[in-house]
Amino acid sequence: MLILSGCGWWGGDNSGAPQTLPPIKSTVPTTTLPPTTTTTVPTEYIVQKGDSLIRIAQQFGVTVAQLVAANNIQNADHIEEGQRLTIPPPTTVAGTTTTSKPPAPAAPTTAHS
Repeated sequence: MLILSGCGWWGGDNSGAPQTLPPIKSTVPTTTLPPTTTTTVPTEYIVQKGDSLIRIAQQFGVTVAQLVAANNIQNADHIEEGQRLTIPPPTTVAGTTTTSKPPAPAAPTTAHS
């Protein structure tokens, strides 16, 4: 015959109070985002010898039509070396820069000195 004496359950305390576990620390993962970088687009460009509106437009991610409109260019086939062009902001769609190529001109447009 086995007789156990005492109050409470074996290995516990005898206070009769319910036992609780310590709180679990929250371990919510944190996400660190990379720093935001901003590319600054020049607002003005000086035409160099041999430049064309097509090449300038492609370089800055805009269309020839946007360059023509932003600079009130009367003849899109003629730009001058040293001419200052205002560069409009590039066209963006859903976070990506889009460039549309205009139809190729019959003769290349180049800067003249």
